[in-house]
Amino acid sequence: VAVIAVSKTTRDDYLFRTYGTRASTESCPIVDACLATSAATTFFPSIEINGIEYVDGAFRKNNPSGAALAELESTEWISPMRDAVAEVGCLISVGTGRGTFDREASSALSKIIPKGLISLKDAAKICIKIATDCHEAHLDIEKRFRRAGLDDSYHRFDVEIGLESIMLNESDTKALQHITSVTKGYLKSRQHEMERCARLISPRGSESV
Repeated sequence: VAVIAVSKTTRDDYLFRTYGTRASTESCPIVDACLATSAATTFFPSIEINGIEYVDGAFRKNNPSGAALAELESTEWISPMRDAVAEVGCLISVGTGRGTFDREASSALSKIIPKGLISLKDAAKICIKIATDCHEAHLDIEKRFRRAGLDDSYHRFDVEIGLESIMLNESDTKALQHITSVTKGYLKSRQHEMERCARLISPRGSESV
């Protein structure tokens, strides 16, 4: 298992691993790694680990698919690959919704302004920027697999319409019901692809993983 965070000072990304040489020599409790990878700028505070201050992937690695492929080719991986795109059986990327539709957030809780933001409008801009960068990263990975003639080895699940105005701090009942409803509808529309992924990653399946 690995999670990604970014140095607040250098903006370099860093993987906190449960495997490899660095994992055995560097002391980092699981809870600290979780706090680092979820320290969304302006929403949650950064965390210092071994003298370095970390925040979440933000605009650089909120879609870590590229980092995952690079990791498979690194010496930190248990059995490094020569070409991860060609050798990986199935890479599945899960998004949190694209920014193409608007929904009115009417609850009082949804209008709480996170510490560090000038207004709710600023929070919306941050969420839209993150969603845009995540989709661009997806398109890049998709292109790499397509060029290799391995379209079916990469799958991205990301609700296309309906979650764009949901803020990171929105957790009221109405918002959760909306998220559940929209996500169920999306998953139903992608049922065939999900079943295909299940066969690809199942150790009992006839296809290699």
